[in-house]
Amino acid sequence: LYIHGGGWIGGHTRHSGALSNFPAVLAALAAEGFTVASLEYRLAAEARFPAQAQDVRAALRYLKGNAAHYGIDPARTGIWGGSAGGHLSALAALSCGDASLDPEGTTAAAGSECVRASVIWYGVFDFAALAAGRPGGADGGAARLLGCDGACRPEDYALASPVSYIDANDPPMLLIHGEQDRVVPVA
Repeated sequence: LYIHGGGWIGGHTRHSGALSNFPAVLAALAAEGFTVASLEYRLAAEARFPAQAQDVRAALRYLKGNAAHYGIDPARTGIWGGSAGGHLSALAALSCGDASLDPEGTTAAAGSECVRASVIWYGVFDFAALAAGRPGGADGGAARLLGCDGACRPEDYALASPVSYIDANDPPMLLIHGEQDRVVPVA
């Protein structure tokens, strides 16, 4: 499952620059035998967090629940995303089995949203550290995502930060980041 970036305020699977034809990348993976899907999630202007995480978890549950129809091995699912999509991919991979991100009243089987691997391109893992590293603690992207009026509270950051969910049962993850990223510092 691929998740697009865009700072939680925009974006889609058509990237610019080196990946200007990203659908072709997904098609190449499909030609190698992978089943691929690309997810559009609710943006920050439409819904505050955790709606975006709920969309990812719902997509995973849908795909795994319809595995036979789509030719998916539900025991071998992975998730991949860049920037905001990287954040959501990491969050999905690390929050396996944690119902705090599900809508109230969710009756899905425990673990049905879990993945076996995750690839993250320049994702946000710790919102508190990101805000602390900015002049004056500016956290505009996080504030929009989390719906904060002014600075976000530590508990808001923690709920949305993949680092809050790390445990010994997490799947393998490939983290890719560049030292010249001007939006999400490599640190």
